[in-house]
Parts: sequence; C-alpha cells; structure tokens
Amino acid sequence: MSARMRWQRAKHWLTTKIVFVALGLTACQSGPSVRPSPIVALPTPALPERLVHLVIDIGSSGTSLCLFPVQRASVPASTEFGAQSFRRCSVGAIEPVCTKSKGGLAQLVIGKSQSEVTTLVMGRLRDAWRALGEPAPKGRPDWRSEVRSAAALGTGGFRDPESGETIFRPEWQVLWQSVQQFLHHEVALPQVVARPITGSEEGQLAWLGVREALAPTERFAIMEVGGATVQFATADSPGETDLGKVVAVSDGRGQDLSFERLSTSRSAHAGFSVCFSPDRRDKQSGTACVDLLYESVFADSRVAGLAAVTPIRRVYALGAPWLGLLRELPSAAPWKAKTDRELPSQVRLQDLRALADQICPKTDRQILTLAPHSYEAKRGVGRTCYSVAYHAAYFQAIAPAAKSQEVIPGGDEQWARGAAISGEFFNDCR
Repeated sequence: MSARMRWQRAKHWLTTKIVFVALGLTACQSGPSVRPSPIVALPTPALPERLVHLVIDIGSSGTSLCLFPVQRASVPASTEFGAQSFRRCSVGAIEPVCTKSKGGLAQLVIGKSQSEVTTLVMGRLRDAWRALGEPAPKGRPDWRSEVRSAAALGTGGFRDPESGETIFRPEWQVLWQSVQQFLHHEVALPQVVARPITGSEEGQLAWLGVREALAPTERFAIMEVGGATVQFATADSPGETDLGKVVAVSDGRGQDLSFERLSTSRSAHAGFSVCFSPDRRDKQSGTACVDLLYESVFADSRVAGLAAVTPIRRVYALGAPWLGLLRELPSAAPWKAKTDRELPSQVRLQDLRALADQICPKTDRQILTLAPHSYEAKRGVGRTCYSVAYHAAYFQAIAPAAKSQEVIPGGDEQWARGAAISGEFFNDCR
C-alpha cells in the first residue's frame, strides 16, 4: 500500500471518529428523545412611520404644551459589541402645535401647601391640554389623540442663578408629582418623564432643535435668551447626533432676572437710569445702556467665555424675547415704521446698537408710532430701552464667535423640538 493511500485511510478514520464523538456529546447533553429545534428568526416589529410626542415647557414666565409629529426609523450602526440597530427620530422643520399659559409655575407654587400646589398645577395643565384638542384656534385633535408619551421639563425658574444647576424645594417636588399624576391618570399616557433640566441640557437641546429645523451645512452655534437664563451652545460638526459632543453653557442672567437685579434689589446699579427712567426719558441712552449691561451682566459670563474660544461660525438667535424684539422693531436703518411682524434674515451688532440709540430717548407712545406691534411699548412700563440694549449687550458678549458679527433668527421652540427627538426623554427614540 502506497504512502498516499495509507494517509487517505487514516484521514477517513479520524474524520469518522470526530463525527461519532460529536454525535455522542450531543446525545448526552440533549437526551436520547430530544431533537434539536430549528432556529426561527422572529420578525422585527414594524416601527410606525409617525408618532406624536408631547413636550411641556415649564418655564420661568409661563408653561407651554407642544405636540411634535415625529418620524422614526431604524439606523444600523457599528459598536464595540458588533453591528446593532438604533432608532433615529426626526421632526424636521414641521411647526409644532402649542398652547400656552402665562405665569411661571416655579414661582407660583412657592409657599403653597401640597393641596394648593396640586390644584394649581392640575388646573393649568388641564386647560392647556383641553385647548390642544379644540380645532380652533390652534388645536389639533387628531395629533392629540395619537400622543402616547410626554416629557415635562422645567427650565430657568428651577435653577440656581449662579451655578445654573437645578435646585430642590419641597413645593417643586409636589409640582413634579402633580405633573406626573395628571399625565398618567387624566391623559392616560404610559410613558412620562417629568423633571427639571440644567442650563447646559437646555442649550444642547436647543442646538439639536436648530439642526433639525434648519439643517445648517456648516458649523453653527446658538444663543438663547429666556426670562431667567441665557445659553450658548456649539459643536464641531453641523450634523452632530451625539449630544455629549455639543458644548453648552448657561448663566442665570436672563432678561427678566437681570432687570430685577439691576432695578429693584438692594444692590441696584447706580447707573441703571440710562436704561430705565420711565419718567425721565432724557436720561436714557442706548449706547450707555448697552455698555452698562455688557459690563455688569455679560462680561464675566460663561456664554462670553465659551464664545471667546469658539472659532467663527454662524450663530442662531433663539427664544421668545429675541423673536419678539426682531418681529416688532425695525432692525436696520433707515428706521422706518415696522407695520408687519416678519423676521429679518439676519441682524448685525452695529444695527442693534444703533436701534438702542433710536429707541431709548422715546416715550412708549412715540415707540408705538415706529413699532405699532411692540409688546413692551404696549405694556406702557418703559422697558423697551432696556430690552433692546440687553439683547445688544448679549450679542456683544458672543460676537467673537459670530460670522460677520451677525445673528440669524432661529425660532422659539427649538429646545423643545430637540427634546421631542431625544432618547433621553422618549423611549421610541432610543
């Protein structure tokens, strides 16, 4: 027998042994009467094309309930554990349907008993929820009927003015319990998140909202103004999906809080009359007010610090105060009466400073001839000079990062838009 034939026989014998040993091990493990079951791939549940998420903004000056129609899809991704599929939510530029109630709950519940807090919170939420289901003027009963989950999030009114971190009060604990109770039991939602968010979280979500709504193609930042806080946020990539890579800072130096500090506190600034002298408008000065507010409010702020080290990029201006000012007042020379409420495509720092010079010496009645829709002038409390100068001072603080020293109006509900597609608050987006 040749060596080749001996090798083939040996290989055949060895292969046969291995097969029998393997079969024997299988029999020992499975038992003589158990047959291995075939592996059946279970079908992946189809994801609905659209969901409706409810985001409740419990802010420092009011509460808003917004319905966002959200599209979701499974997105493949490589991880350290191999290929996995993630749910990607998107809301795009679709306008939400919102209802609002005035008055910040964070302040309204302070000093009240547990039953008083519950009654107050339930009443506000019940009225706003009912309005979302009415066809007119701004409700959407069809969207409201599709809601299965909600995120109720508290902003500046729940934060420490210095650190920007959320703080604890027993009345607020009852407030959040009441919110959960309303959404779980009266609205019958199975998934609810109800808690305050930090200023940094709000900035990150606002950045995400702009990415969704406006889809910028180049690096950008956001500057946001609220009644209690301001935020500035940016990222290296305009399409960033990881919120951990969005750098955001916040300061307790919002428009209303800063006015209160400068005008009514014991440490009221001696020179604040250049911003607010309702009975002596001749004392008010746009340039002097902007400079005063920059030095006393923004010069040492976190937003100014981050802007100083941020490479130049487009900056989007967000928040109801910003949008109100730009809708109601002319934004560039010649200073003609602004009779519409259209937003300008961009605003320059030098024009905003010049607007302060135009507005500050005028009475509320004179301002209304230039800006008949001005909310501040209609209130008749003489705060329009301060409001314009405040925004110019904030703009000056972040100007080192702003391309061409311009800001672009970016919307009001953007942080809520970002929350509507975040897996942090909605399981459907994880």
